[in-house]
Amino acid sequence: MSDHAPSSPYGHWQRWEMQAFELPEVAGKQRKRDDTTKPAMPDVAQLMAEIEQLRQAAVQRGHAEGYQEGYAKGHEQGVAEGLVEGKRKGHEEGLVQGKEQGFAEGQHLAQQQAEQLSTLLSGTQNHLENLYGEMGEALLNTAVRIASHVVQQTLASQPEQLLHLIRTLLESNMDDQSGITLYVSPSDHTLVHDYLQRQEHLPSWRVVEDDSISAGGCRVRTALGDIDATLETRWHRAIHTLNLAAPEASALELS
Repeated sequence: MSDHAPSSPYGHWQRWEMQAFELPEVAGKQRKRDDTTKPAMPDVAQLMAEIEQLRQAAVQRGHAEGYQEGYAKGHEQGVAEGLVEGKRKGHEEGLVQGKEQGFAEGQHLAQQQAEQLSTLLSGTQNHLENLYGEMGEALLNTAVRIASHVVQQTLASQPEQLLHLIRTLLESNMDDQSGITLYVSPSDHTLVHDYLQRQEHLPSWRVVEDDSISAGGCRVRTALGDIDATLETRWHRAIHTLNLAAPEASALELS
């Protein structure tokens, strides 16, 4: 017996089904409706990656914007603070340096002025000393001339002043008064000669005129030496007693 069933004239028979009567446009809309009503579910991992990318981008953008804003503000504030600090330090340093420089310049100027003043005072002192010296000499010469004029007038009006000098010489301690010669001015010769003639108790003195002797003076010659009693000599002695420089002999211009 065979394993195969006997062939049948209905072996290729299929059930008939009627096809849909929908139009193609309606069928397309139906497919679109099916598509909208049933959207595809997104991939969660991909979605999280996109979100992370957006977040990182936002962070970077915020960081960049914040950095720029912070840098601008920090730079502006730093410049302002640096300017203030620089001005403060510059002011302090300039003030200190200015004080030191001003003090040094003032000290140098004061030193220069002190040196100039010292030089001026030294020159003035020397000038005054020279002036005093010149004035002293001039005053001394003037005083000598005035005194000589007074002496001249006194001897002219009082010639007996010479006799007082002669009496002093006669009364001096001279052991030997013999051989004494008295030299006098020609203008005083007669006065002295007559005076000695009246002195009978005294030894006779010889009276000689001498043109080199001024009126009011005399010179005595003895065996022991000469006695200079001229007016010039007595005047120099008086000047020396006063610790003054002796004037020139020509200062005594007695006539």
